[in-house]
Amino acid sequence: MVVNRWSHATPLWYAQHIEGKRRDLTILDDRTRPDEGLGDITDVIEAYLPNRPVHVIRVDPVGVSILERRYVLEPADDADPSPLARGVARREAGE
Repeated sequence: MVVNRWSHATPLWYAQHIEGKRRDLTILDDRTRPDEGLGDITDVIEAYLPNRPVHVIRVDPVGVSILERRYVLEPADDADPSPLARGVARREAGE
């Protein structure tokens, strides 16, 4: 599961639908969520987190801080300061 912004989703969709890569991923963007009635980003994460890994791409500081308060975000690559986080996990109470 990858939850991200439209600008990041389009190349991922291209890779899936045109190049036939990673059809096992669900890719949702900020427009798909409301169109499909999936709620906000935390609703989507909560729906998928018990059953499959969730990765997020957030660029804006407000969006990142909302997620950091609720989840532990593991950077995808220590050498790359990209906004991709993998291994999203619920933050324990008091963390």
